[in-house]
Amino acid sequence: MKTPSRRGCSARPLRGIERSSYVLATKVGRYGDDTFDFTAERVRRSVHENLSRLGTDHLDLVQCHDIEFGALDQIADETLPALRELQDAGLVRSVGSTGYPLDALRHVADRAAVDNRTVCSRVGVGDGTGRPL
Repeated sequence: MKTPSRRGCSARPLRGIERSSYVLATKVGRYGDDTFDFTAERVRRSVHENLSRLGTDHLDLVQCHDIEFGALDQIADETLPALRELQDAGLVRSVGSTGYPLDALRHVADRAAVDNRTVCSRVGVGDGTGRPL
């Protein structure tokens, strides 16, 4: 289940379902259409806000979202290490990044370990026409 806080998602539909039976993923770094904050302080706060909002003790995947809008070296040197600290504390299981340009994802992954990279695309893949789905 993907749970972007800027869209008001909650875990209410998951109440009563065994926590180990699903994967809970969320994103950090983007907090509005034009609001980005990849500082360690904001990312830590975001994870704790998500844990509280979702009523869980851990998140299975936390991704730095739309990294091309941030300073890539900051993401590699500050953001991802902050997420790794949360991982060491047992609050996050896996750490990743998302973005459109492959070179941005590669730049960050070459400097900091990530468990997951998601390449965003505006092209529909379901029907082969290239039109948005």
